[in-house]
Amino acid sequence: PESQVPIWADQATIASAATQAHSPPNVLEIDCHSCDANESVAEGTFQVPRSHVYAYVGLLGTPTSPPCTPGSTAENCVTVTLTAYDAGGNVVGTPDSVTVTQGAGIDTPISVTAPSEEIAGFAFTSHNNEDVAIDDFGFDTPATPPPPDFSLSAASGDVSFVQGGSASD
Repeated sequence: PESQVPIWADQATIASAATQAHSPPNVLEIDCHSCDANESVAEGTFQVPRSHVYAYVGLLGTPTSPPCTPGSTAENCVTVTLTAYDAGGNVVGTPDSVTVTQGAGIDTPISVTAPSEEIAGFAFTSHNNEDVAIDDFGFDTPATPPPPDFSLSAASGDVSFVQGGSASD
């Protein structure tokens, strides 16, 4: 069902993060130690295009300090980018990047909005090959439902039958 958008990722696991999750107890953790730099670590597609995707991201582990600054490459920091794509694979909206600190919680919001319902896919990218955690992934509901892809019409007008019965037309 559309409410359960599949997300594909190498080495993704559901991790218990009761004290760090945005909405405990679990998060999707992406173990990306074998990824190349700037490799997508989690991606998904929609059957019906959307105009807004969002989540909370963070870096699991023992809390460290000081907090990371945007773009930091320190060992306890990771930069996560969310990018949205149209059906042709073109970037739509403005990709959002955030830098998170290990152990600071999976509560840093990240989102992409497109001018219209054209987001057909998305990718979360880790820039430091760390164990990124994703929680509370969400998306908007289209303002207008998609057009029907089939219709039914009675060939001879009204067709009547009793419950449990059948009729041909």
